[in-house]
Amino acid sequence: MWFNYSEWHFQCRLPARCFQASPAYDGNSCATNRKEGILIDNPRLIASFNYFSILFAPVLFPLVLLFASGDRLVRRHAKRALVIQLLPAMPLAALLVTTFIAANEVREAAFTGMAPSFGHAGTVAVLSLLYAAFQGVAFVWCAAAGIRALRT
Repeated sequence: MWFNYSEWHFQCRLPARCFQASPAYDGNSCATNRKEGILIDNPRLIASFNYFSILFAPVLFPLVLLFASGDRLVRRHAKRALVIQLLPAMPLAALLVTTFIAANEVREAAFTGMAPSFGHAGTVAVLSLLYAAFQGVAFVWCAAAGIRALRT
């Protein structure tokens, strides 16, 4: 139950600033004043979402906010989060190229009669481990940077 001026009792646990006069204040409740600007207008929260987006939209969310946001703080954090989240893409690209080369060798061996070489297996294993390590580092880095962006 929100504060009601017609009654003397109330159960409101909101800060005192909710009861200050504002254009959105309707006189008997601070629900409209409480809702304005908490999620949409808080640049620190949006900046931290850039980093936490590694869980739900790794490159897409910071890229969209980089071009859509007008706030300098949000754009700066979007650039940083985008770079951090693109770091695992380097070993992933090398892994995909190596896998394509190895698959092409196996395919050609069937037509040429030569035995396929499996020399790429070690490279694929190393690149897979490198990708996993980069992804883990990026996850921890984004989590720490997201918490830091919320606190500052």
